[in-house]
Amino acid sequence: MRQTSIFIISALFGITAATAQEWAVEAEPAPPTGAQQGQQADPWGAQPATEPDPMAEMQQIQMQLQQISAQLSQVQQQAFQLQEVMDAFAAYEQQLRAKMVDLSPDAADDIETAEELVEELRAVQDPNLLSPEEAEEFQEKYMVFQQTVQRLQPLEQQASQDPEIQAAQQELEVIVTQAMDDVSPEASDMMDQRDQLIQRYLELEQQQQRQAPAEQPMLDFPDM
Repeated sequence: MRQTSIFIISALFGITAATAQEWAVEAEPAPPTGAQQGQQADPWGAQPATEPDPMAEMQQIQMQLQQISAQLSQVQQQAFQLQEVMDAFAAYEQQLRAKMVDLSPDAADDIETAEELVEELRAVQDPNLLSPEEAEEFQEKYMVFQQTVQRLQPLEQQASQDPEIQAAQQELEVIVTQAMDDVSPEASDMMDQRDQLIQRYLELEQQQQRQAPAEQPMLDFPDM
């Protein structure tokens, strides 16, 4: 099940707008090396035996995921402009927050603080246009917002295990997925491709761990 953030709308499928911008990388195929060109020019020649490079494939998968994530983020943002999606998400937020407060009444203050801060942060259309004093204040608010959300995340995860919350999340996911398909008929195919790439990446990661668990560096794989 995909994890849903109650504070960052675009994180419903694990893709935030900020992450999409950071991942917006043009992945162009590398030009063939001299040896590769020679092999292509002489198909009847002896071909050296080469072992597939799992690390190279993992890096290629990461680039593909960057592109797909950026595309899905754009589609998702458009889907969240639809009234039925906004209504469904608001209802889910309310239900999840209520469960969090049931589990920990003290969370009500943090939730209120996060709501106030996120509205103030969203009101700033372009932080780059702020004066130095305003920029410093913006950064301070953002840091407080991050700290507040971090305190709430364990409680959110605990609330998300509740059967009623899980059912509501699945219902919301269906609504959002359908809206994304309405916005872009290719959305479902892109999500399927993304899931397949993640599965392949995890397989390669496990293969690397089995081969040299103490020597192979782990790539910084984004949380999808």
